[in-house]
Amino acid sequence: MTKTARRLIADLPTLASLDGTELVTVEINGRKYQVPLIDIGGLPRTGTTELTLTDLTNLATLSTADGKWSKVGPEVRLYGTLQSSSLGSVSGAIYIGGLPFAASTGSWSYGSLVVGRATGLAITAGQVVTGYINTTVSANHMGLQLWDSAAGTTAMQASEWSADGRIFFSLTYLTDED
Repeated sequence: MTKTARRLIADLPTLASLDGTELVTVEINGRKYQVPLIDIGGLPRTGTTELTLTDLTNLATLSTADGKWSKVGPEVRLYGTLQSSSLGSVSGAIYIGGLPFAASTGSWSYGSLVVGRATGLAITAGQVVTGYINTTVSANHMGLQLWDSAAGTTAMQASEWSADGRIFFSLTYLTDED
């Protein structure tokens, strides 16, 4: 094959190999190569979402409610910050809403929350804020938890979140949507 013929073939956006596999052109260090297109379970998707702080009945007033998510296949990653300016009528166990996708309902699908920083909370020094999605309660909300018991975590209460409470977090969970 001549150099010109190779260049013309490499300039095509996609080709099909003899066995029917779709090929795509990639360029590395100025040279073009034909490689098989591999399905990795969906292309990455990204977006933003407006988060809520709730007891599943009432909503707190938030001054910051930013969430950014990415999704590949069934895995969703959500990064966010919440800051309240008033809890209003929120009482009892508290949850973060505004998840971009409903969580999967499988027994392995609880997801997990990591809080990197928190301010303005009414908790005891040494207690750690965490959370998970309990789909028997809601597939669209993440329950906040505290590591505050010798037996493990307990539901974080509105009384443990001050009017100006704030958290920075990341959450990973699975959804049934591909």
